[in-house]
Amino acid sequence: QTPQPKLPEPLTTDEIESLHGPYITRRIKVRSIEQKSWQRLDPPGGGFGLFGWHTIPHDTNEIIITEGEFDAMAVYQATGRPAVSLPNGCRSLPMEVLVLLERFDTVYLWMDNDGPGREGAEMFA
Repeated sequence: QTPQPKLPEPLTTDEIESLHGPYITRRIKVRSIEQKSWQRLDPPGGGFGLFGWHTIPHDTNEIIITEGEFDAMAVYQATGRPAVSLPNGCRSLPMEVLVLLERFDTVYLWMDNDGPGREGAEMFA
């Protein structure tokens, strides 16, 4: 009988917060599988954040911003670089999110190569 590998001890809340910071859920985005435009943000009127923000290490000095959630996951998976997505598409960069980006030396905008994506990149650059 093969011995089971020993699992690492779970991190304490203090250890998690020292690595990633304290986070709260601001809003949840729900989207239809059949129709991309059918979506809902709950709770209505809640604040905005960046999808994937909780994965960004505190000691990194660069970040990639993408248009959508799947884009951010794909960029990270393909490059290993920290990536987040805008809260509501290529034209949505709320002021409350800008303060989160102040700590980075470099912010890359990886938008879709279409009209709205180019327009959003030009607007935010």
